[in-house]
Amino acid sequence: MSMDEQATAICAELIRRRLVPRNELAELGDDALLRQEVSQRLSAVGLVLLERPGVPYFGVALHATYRDVEQFADYGLDNRALGLLLHLWLRLVAKFIYGEQPMPADYTQETVALDTLAAELPGEWKSITLERYITRLAKLDWITKVRGAEAVSAGPMLWLAIHHDDLLQYLREKKGIVKAVERYLREEREPGE
Repeated sequence: MSMDEQATAICAELIRRRLVPRNELAELGDDALLRQEVSQRLSAVGLVLLERPGVPYFGVALHATYRDVEQFADYGLDNRALGLLLHLWLRLVAKFIYGEQPMPADYTQETVALDTLAAELPGEWKSITLERYITRLAKLDWITKVRGAEAVSAGPMLWLAIHHDDLLQYLREKKGIVKAVERYLREEREPGE
């Protein structure tokens, strides 16, 4: 198969599935020229290739230039879900990407219990509401429910597709950001206070 055919097949697979395990696209991880060709083809149609060291998936999402900032339409989530998503991202992922901690061996190893999450989220986050949002985020691969426990870990999309600064700014503008997230950010910027 030529590189042209290979790139076409990989782009089609990424667009069709949105997330593809790295081991199914080993050639994309091994061949820098092929990865560049795939990235260029995706970019030409307004998409971006998502990858991060330690995360065993390749993904695809709308390029920031084409994302509907008002609706976050490519995420299919409302303001409340985005607030929860940002909180989960801060708890489960941010410390590895922006903090001093090295990337974990398993991207799902960090977990948060649902009762802890419910206690951290102020307002009207009743357990049934939280469970509904957790189920929705799990179906979209943002989080993974931990089997046998009332807990969640980060899913591949939480690692790959969060544009932290854009999402945070959007939530602040829409006043959808939860107080717990603001507190977390303040504590991260002002340790020991």
